Amino acid sequence: MYFIWEVYYMKEENRRYAEEAFEIVEHAAKKIGSRLPGSDGEKEYAAYMGDKLRSIGIEPVREEFAVSPRASIGGIPYAGYLGLIMSALVYVALHLSAVWYGMALASVVCWVWLILSVFLYKTWFDMFFKQEISQNTYGELLPPDGKYDYTIILSGHTDTSWCWRHSAHASKFKKTKPALGLVATFAKVGFGVICFLFLTAVSIAMTVISSGVYFGEVWALKIANSASFANFLFAMHFLPVVTAIGCMFVVMWADPNPRNASRGAMDNATGCALSFAVTKYFHDHPRRRKRQPHGVLYGHRNPQSNERSGHRTRTHGSRRHHFRQRGSGTSRFYRIYP
Repeated sequence: MYFIWEVYYMKEENRRYAEEAFEIVEHAAKKIGSRLPGSDGEKEYAAYMGDKLRSIGIEPVREEFAVSPRASIGGIPYAGYLGLIMSALVYVALHLSAVWYGMALASVVCWVWLILSVFLYKTWFDMFFKQEISQNTYGELLPPDGKYDYTIILSGHTDTSWCWRHSAHASKFKKTKPALGLVATFAKVGFGVICFLFLTAVSIAMTVISSGVYFGEVWALKIANSASFANFLFAMHFLPVVTAIGCMFVVMWADPNPRNASRGAMDNATGCALSFAVTKYFHDHPRRRKRQPHGVLYGHRNPQSNERSGHRTRTHGSRRHHFRQRGSGTSRFYRIYP
């Protein structure tokens, strides 16, 4: 997916910069295509943007680093696989209570990973996932005299993420039944999340109750001997079938085939294109800068903020600029530090 811009009331001298930005976006989406982290497509687009920098006299600098694309959002299907396994293990746990302990432990570990790695973008679990080699690419636009008063930072990331398979399924409804398309996209995943939450909650609750019974706690014995608990255990002979279906939707969240990854150019290639267009504008019109800015076009992998995979520091003049690289699922940034 990429945006089509209609430019109105633009000075003719500026129109060519907007048109070149659109050409960059179109090249990324139509000619290069999917750009998963560390993939050939991502490297091709980074090289393409490097050539763009050379075209205005800026020599790009490349910094390689390891990234674990499946450690973050790209690994969400693993939670679905865990849900499928736990759905099957419920039938064993109903007759062997020790299995609940293993399921509870797996649930806690999975949620710790989801919260820290997927939602908070921490890199602590990256070592457990396959790594790819990605890169930062940056270039500096300096004033003619090499002196500057401040630094401007623009950014965009060169990579894309996996396709949301449910979204692809829903696209056939976009013209005839858009409401059904929304249901097909979001209801499936929402249902899957509820099923996974239910399995993890039940596993932890059963572990607590089993422990209480083992130590002879009155509250646990009261629960275990209640009619409601007996009815719940009976229902658990059927509910795992439902949770397995829901967890399968979570498994389907991301298409595992790299060839089907997103070819998009929304915040990633579009960010690179606009960053370059602004840089080129100030390169061609140095007098438009009222004071002396220092410009650095910086392309780096940052997933969603997208910061991962280490901490780097660069020094520009007397100032120090810190940034973090990030390597999970989805994203690569082209930053411009003018």
